[in-house]
Amino acid sequence: MNLDDSPFILDSITQYLFQNERTLNVVIHPIVNCVRDDEGKLTEIIPDKRDIRDYSHLESVIHIEINHIADKELQ
Repeated sequence: MNLDDSPFILDSITQYLFQNERTLNVVIHPIVNCVRDDEGKLTEIIPDKRDIRDYSHLESVIHIEINHIADKELQ
């Protein structure tokens, strides 16, 4: 997932997964300082997230790996 950074994004997602009895194997959650064009295409990543510019904004990238979900569990 890639979302605008805001409070409790990761907490909300992990809580939902725990409520549905999912085991989290890997959680990676960097906050990235991004620049996008008018169409939303990523054009630049500014390495220092403290270097906020008028045309950049922080995005929350969330990568979560969970155990395999069998087809019968999805129904």
